[in-house]
Order: sequence, then structure tokens, then C-alpha cells
Amino acid sequence: MSLHTVRIELHGGTDEEYKDLHAVMRKAGFSRTVRKGGTTYELPTAEYSLRSKKTTRRVRSMAEAAADETGRPAAILVTTGKRRFTGLKKV
Repeated sequence: MSLHTVRIELHGGTDEEYKDLHAVMRKAGFSRTVRKGGTTYELPTAEYSLRSKKTTRRVRSMAEAAADETGRPAAILVTTGKRRFTGLKKV
């Protein structure tokens, strides 16, 4: 299993379009939270997490498909592997 972090920026995206994006990403299995030491944290706006056996390329394709549903052009960044964070809001 790999840990993927995805960032999607909708160019000119509205709050409503980001809400739609969140729903599509959730349906595809992505989460907007991460867990550390038994505590759940909220990821920054338009960032998502996915733990899966999928390749980074496949995860990027899934993110592209979700962004396409908003009708907005998007910048997408996918990273795979360990991550470190600080300052995230506890859920």
C-alpha cells in the first residue's frame, strides 16, 4: 500500500465548485483528513489523501477525472510516500 497526497487547484474555481470536487473525490475514495497518533487532522483546502495500491499515475488520472467534472481547468500535484505535517486543524 502506498500513501498518496493530492493537491488540486481549480483555476478560477468557486466555493461551490470546490464542494462539488470534494464530493467527487470522496466518492472516488479520497479523504480530506489524515490520522497521526490516534488523532484526526483536516488537510488544507483542496488537498486529499488516498492509501492504495494504485500507481501515482493512476491516482493522478483519478484526480484529473474528478477535476474535469467541475468544468474548470486544474493544476494537479500528486506525491507518493511519507509525509510530515504541522499546524493542521484537529477534527
